[in-house]
Amino acid sequence: MPPQSQRSLSWREKRKSRGPTFDAKKKTKADRERFRRGRAGSFKRLNDLYLDGVDTGRERRVYVVVSSKTKGPHGSVRYSTYNSHPNDDWVPLHDEVLEHWPKTDQWTPESFGNDKEQSANKSQHTRSSKRNRSPGRLFTVSKPPLLNLPQTPTLT
Repeated sequence: MPPQSQRSLSWREKRKSRGPTFDAKKKTKADRERFRRGRAGSFKRLNDLYLDGVDTGRERRVYVVVSSKTKGPHGSVRYSTYNSHPNDDWVPLHDEVLEHWPKTDQWTPESFGNDKEQSANKSQHTRSSKRNRSPGRLFTVSKPPLLNLPQTPTLT
């Protein structure tokens, strides 16, 4: 085995030895790439939602606009859109969407909340509901009767 000085260090040890370096260009590039991948993944999931409707015989129309503004004094706005029906009229008017029955689902960032709070509330809810709920079985199966059969001699 080579001496300690000649052994290679793991990538984690090398990173720790470098210290806390901050490269603004790398962070900006990583942020931009994370946004690009997230946007592409979101659009793929929206397309899967639309295709699921096609497979089940339900008409679903999916319209999404993502607006991103670049940093800086002359920041420009860039729009990314997904439209499940590109040949039809695009997004319906806001009033037209709101007048439909049943009530329109409106999602905001608060709809998703904090994951830790939701999981705590969910586990607390399931514990209390299990205590108050009647058993899930409609009937019980008793034990089968014991059969006292005579022992037959075994041939060896």
